[in-house]
Amino acid sequence: MPLLVREMNLGAPGSETVVTRLAEVLLIQVLNRHVQASPPSSGLLVALSDSRLARAIQAIHDQPENPWSLEELAHRAGMSRSSFAERFHDVAGVTPNHYLTHWRMVRARQLLEDTDNAIVQVSESVGYSSELAFARAFQRLFGTTPSRFRRRSRQAQQSLAG
Repeated sequence: MPLLVREMNLGAPGSETVVTRLAEVLLIQVLNRHVQASPPSSGLLVALSDSRLARAIQAIHDQPENPWSLEELAHRAGMSRSSFAERFHDVAGVTPNHYLTHWRMVRARQLLEDTDNAIVQVSESVGYSSELAFARAFQRLFGTTPSRFRRRSRQAQQSLAG
């Protein structure tokens, strides 16, 4: 924790990246301790504790724009396609494709809130070559279009600041 605080106050080149990574490590440690104290039977935390599934999940998190196939994710996990798909579903509670889509949409929501990137850029950065397909997936998950979400988010940020 002291290292995280020091990096936050330092403001040196690269500090933002270091702070982000340290915060990720801290979160992982907290989650690991929580799981050890009261282990759930399924879900993302359980999947992350499985070293093979964790490799595939990390790949999705690191490169959501990659056109991941079930075969590629299974290869990352060092498993066959069928055993990977079955294990992922049994442990995570969702299919790998569902998880990939959900992660992409969570990442897109974050980009819509935190950047001024055009919606087509956000769409591409989370793996969609079609802005229409992206908008449909976003609306299916969040119940609103990306542009409406961004507009409401900006209005909420302005009202908090003002």
